[in-house]
Amino acid sequence: MQQGDKVTVSWQTQNATSITLTQNGTAVPLDGNPLSSPGMQFTLNTVGTTTFTLTATGATGTTAATAKATVTVTAPPPPQGPTATLTANPTTVTAGQSVTLKWTTTNATSISLTQNGNNVPIGSGQTSTVVTLNDVGTVNFVLTATGAQGTATAQASVQVTPATSPGDITAVNHIIFLAQENRSFDVYLGKLNEYRAKFGLPPEVDGLPDDCSSTNSDWTKPCGAMNKAPNAAGFPTTPIYAFHLKTMCIENTSADWIVTRWAFNAEDPASDTPRMDGFAIGAASATPGAPGTNPTVPDKQGIRAMGFYTAQDLEYHYWLATQFAVSDRWFAPAPARTDPNRYYLVGATSGGYAYPIQNEPSIQAPTIFDRLQAAGVSWKIYSNELYSSAAAFSGFMARFGPSGASPHIVKLDQFDADLANGTLPAVAYIERAENDEHPGLGDNIQAGVKDTAHLINGLMNSSAWKDSVFILTFDEAGGLYDHFPPPTNVPNP
Repeated sequence: MQQGDKVTVSWQTQNATSITLTQNGTAVPLDGNPLSSPGMQFTLNTVGTTTFTLTATGATGTTAATAKATVTVTAPPPPQGPTATLTANPTTVTAGQSVTLKWTTTNATSISLTQNGNNVPIGSGQTSTVVTLNDVGTVNFVLTATGAQGTATAQASVQVTPATSPGDITAVNHIIFLAQENRSFDVYLGKLNEYRAKFGLPPEVDGLPDDCSSTNSDWTKPCGAMNKAPNAAGFPTTPIYAFHLKTMCIENTSADWIVTRWAFNAEDPASDTPRMDGFAIGAASATPGAPGTNPTVPDKQGIRAMGFYTAQDLEYHYWLATQFAVSDRWFAPAPARTDPNRYYLVGATSGGYAYPIQNEPSIQAPTIFDRLQAAGVSWKIYSNELYSSAAAFSGFMARFGPSGASPHIVKLDQFDADLANGTLPAVAYIERAENDEHPGLGDNIQAGVKDTAHLINGLMNSSAWKDSVFILTFDEAGGLYDHFPPPTNVPNP
């Protein structure tokens, strides 16, 4: 046993009237005169051999019996300092390419990573990251692990050579496009400046105001645009301000063609003046049972439309937005629902439809896939439903085959296979059927984030990463708050 451990000494005697117990010759005080004991605990702090001796004396007082128990005590091992390992793969790249850094640590309470002396943002529990290197020369990465017994460092170097191509769009061989569902910039990345500040980056993002407290637990902290609704039953009549959501699941809001007019200007939806102050009204109107007295969901006043997330909630998205290009001027093609906006994504028009098409495909316009096919550019639609919004365009399915049989419309897991096999097409359009981060009770956005990370990380770890562009966006904001007004509309093509 080790120094400081406890040992239990037990005994039992027969024909004895009294006993004594010693520890290395020193008498051990006994409570009364216990002729037997189920166990007496001792803490042993002295390294070496400890001997316990029990002496039992009979009624005559002339006969004694002894029993001994010996315990060997060893010194505990010395406290261990932290250890660290760091690897970079590959170790030679051309400018503009990326490397994967992986590390391990032991006995560490915190770690940090630097690139040529500059901090590299890494999250708690993270054991790898991908870094894009643009400067020619030697890049030194240092991992520092800090623990109770000091620090340990590990280093990895990467050689960056000049790019052999001009580095313009002609160097891109793959474009991967993923549009998730119903989130605004402010809801997801409105606190990006706070996150960037931790790494010494300037506050260049137009998001939520700095005085908006991400730790505020109530819904009254002044922050962002006011949502003042008209005095109608079920609608909020006092200002509601942006607040940090405490849940990953919220009831759905509304991106309805009519409802989104209120978000633009609550008092005068037909106005050309963008006030961005009617989001709560829109969400309240989408609440089943509102504006009546018995709504079927808790948020009758549409307060959920003003909630936002931080890096604590969406660490992967905040990391992406710091490592790569991000747009804080993002707008949906149309102030409408999913289907019309996805028509725009694949065909640059909704055909004049503000709502989903209910009858036969009737949009008379070519899709991006028609253009790619005509130009001889390879493409695939990856979808678990083996369906695409492009099916709303007249003749699309007739041209490219029925669902499930077309080489262009495949299941989502084929994306992983194409990455592994080096068969990724020039254009990959990913259209999810689930885990799309759409608001809804029971729909945890983390499930969608996990699936998105799987797709992007898979690309980063494939041979296609060096000449690919991955575009992650959302079809529309879904009636959720954003402070910046959209630009003037343009005629429908």
